[in-house]
Amino acid sequence: MKDYKRSIDINTTYGILYRRMFENVGFRMGITKTNLSYSTRIPNNNNQFITDYSNIALKENITRQSINSTFNGANEIKLKQHLSYYEIPIELYKSFTNKKSDFGFAIFLGITPQFLDKNNLALESSTIDSFEIGKASNLRNVNVGFHAGLGLNYKFTEKFQFDLNPIFKLQSVPYEDYHDFLPYYIAIQSGLSYKF
Repeated sequence: MKDYKRSIDINTTYGILYRRMFENVGFRMGITKTNLSYSTRIPNNNNQFITDYSNIALKENITRQSINSTFNGANEIKLKQHLSYYEIPIELYKSFTNKKSDFGFAIFLGITPQFLDKNNLALESSTIDSFEIGKASNLRNVNVGFHAGLGLNYKFTEKFQFDLNPIFKLQSVPYEDYHDFLPYYIAIQSGLSYKF
């Protein structure tokens, strides 16, 4: 189904990070939980919607026939893939902040070991909200991602500041058999920092 049109949905990430600076260069690391979801539009092919089940592990009570019967008459359905990862980002951090200014600017580069948590597949149409069918069988349980970002911040006090970080993220090889498919996404990370 890699030939069908695929899009990534808006998702959430949350976590806690520790940053250690040595003058204007430092590192940052922590633990985060990242949720991802993809939508793939699948046209009706003689009332057969999924024609290749080689990378799908169906739930115990789900069959190809029950899927086709459930969505009988639909012109098009969406295959929704819901994933979540526990991540351990490790970053090099370079600050360009003037100590006299309340506004700060930085850049960072990082590598992120990813550990698969949630993995499920569901179908939906104009009349059916969500019909869970199973999970992807070709996802790696452990993967490595890479990212680069900008660090924008505003200092409220000497201890507290607000951070806003646009980040470009790239997963290396999350699928065992699609080595030419490298998922990437843009994230906006925001939060409060406390200086010890």
